[in-house]
Amino acid sequence: MCLLRFIDRGSGPMGKMTEQNQRSIVVTGGETYIGYNLALRYLEEIEQNRSPKNTKVVVLATHKEGLDKLTRRGAEVHVVRYEEPENIRQHLRQVELVCLTLNNREQRCQDACNVIEAANQERAQAIQFFSHIGSDKANDNCRSLLDYQRVEETLQNKYQSGKWVILRLNFIQQLFYLWSPMIEDHGKLRMNANEDSKFAPVNMVDVLEATVNVACGNSNMNEYSVCDQYNQKTLQLTGGQSISAKEMASELSRALDGRQIFFESISTQEMRQYLEEIRRNDRMQPDSQSKHDKEHLIPNARYLTETVIRCITGYLELARENQVGQTTSDIRKVNGNDPISLKNFFKDNRDQFRGH
Repeated sequence: MCLLRFIDRGSGPMGKMTEQNQRSIVVTGGETYIGYNLALRYLEEIEQNRSPKNTKVVVLATHKEGLDKLTRRGAEVHVVRYEEPENIRQHLRQVELVCLTLNNREQRCQDACNVIEAANQERAQAIQFFSHIGSDKANDNCRSLLDYQRVEETLQNKYQSGKWVILRLNFIQQLFYLWSPMIEDHGKLRMNANEDSKFAPVNMVDVLEATVNVACGNSNMNEYSVCDQYNQKTLQLTGGQSISAKEMASELSRALDGRQIFFESISTQEMRQYLEEIRRNDRMQPDSQSKHDKEHLIPNARYLTETVIRCITGYLELARENQVGQTTSDIRKVNGNDPISLKNFFKDNRDQFRGH
């Protein structure tokens, strides 16, 4: 049960004091894949630890569609007007930690910068910014990743009131579910990359675990912040091994008991057209027979907004240039164990790629 439910809502002085002293973890971009799963993970953390300190999860989103589960689990979900500073600030009072993710609006870069400014004014204790591998290599030809670069710079240069950490995520392994209709129908893994393009995909389970460890590794276990050893650092969260696009298709073949899956290079426009089709395709629903990944980790088609599609194709263009295949040991250092391999991801979730 979420600690929020233990709050005394009475009119007596103790009830008022409890509410006034309540602290928040604020997650922005609750309508996105990253934001939704971050909020759910922190709710689970609070429930499991049953911290005596009053902590609630506040989710900021551009809409509430699909967020009912977060509300049922005890989160406060608010539709926020990012262009209005006071509207943001009212949700950032008495905040321990801001988990800053980019939303899906065209002006998402400015929205995130507005959150940083509001967090600074309200003296939020810490910010975790969820960026993207390749953001430091982005240019005008990859505008979606350039957004991350600009927000990173704003956080580093403008946020003065507390601790901060940047978590750059490599390609999320669970995004391969978006290719499952193509794999089922055609036995092909088609991408706007080359067969020798290198990737280092990271599993969302590892990302969520690292997120909590970066926030909760303090000597004071009742505080959600940024651990001193990660303060003002940039962590690169990658898989443990670099793997080529052709090798990924081979791993899929082995996971599917020898059914041959072939890699095929396609244009950026063809990749975009496929993802746009998937967005309209009701086949992108979790398989109830899946033995491994939980439903919330399987990206729903609603997450495939125009900005997300641009980000995926932009990342694959960087992969074509072999700009994003480097691995780091950051997951191992933060979590204390090796990251989940792409081989095991395909093997454990093979039912999602078999077809029905």
